[in-house]
Amino acid sequence: MRRDSLELNEDRAIVVDVNKLVNASDLCAKSGVSSPLQQFQGSVEIDAPTPLAYALWSDCENFPQFMRGVQEVRRVDEHHLHWRAEMWGEVVQWDAEILEDIPNSQISWRTITGAAATGTVRFEALGPKRVRVLHEIQLQAEHDDRTEITARITEDLERFRVFVQSRRQN
Repeated sequence: MRRDSLELNEDRAIVVDVNKLVNASDLCAKSGVSSPLQQFQGSVEIDAPTPLAYALWSDCENFPQFMRGVQEVRRVDEHHLHWRAEMWGEVVQWDAEILEDIPNSQISWRTITGAAATGTVRFEALGPKRVRVLHEIQLQAEHDDRTEITARITEDLERFRVFVQSRRQN
């Protein structure tokens, strides 16, 4: 279903303007990036209900508590976030747009300033009190950054697991 703007449907999921969705090549071209975006991913299983994991991830102010180097994430409006983080010894800032937000299922985003990147976080219920969180990111990376980026994703997901499990009610 095509939409002219982002809006909430009856299930409170954000419906995305399909014209805003871009593939990695288009995003590179729009951002002036000559090399293609590379795919990185990780997953973690958490002993907690899916709605709890989703709620804690969707509250961007929690990110500094489990994402290494992230100093602040501020919600600008319903669909935009401003990030400040230390990466590779340098403080950087960028803005991101939430493209899709389906409660308890997935959140997709892309950067609109700074380095070109897109990503999706999926929440898969494995039972009433267990969830798998899959984090996929596409970004431009130098060859020697690949190991560091993969390690960051893995470590961030493990810290998120601990963060969520410390907040669950038995």
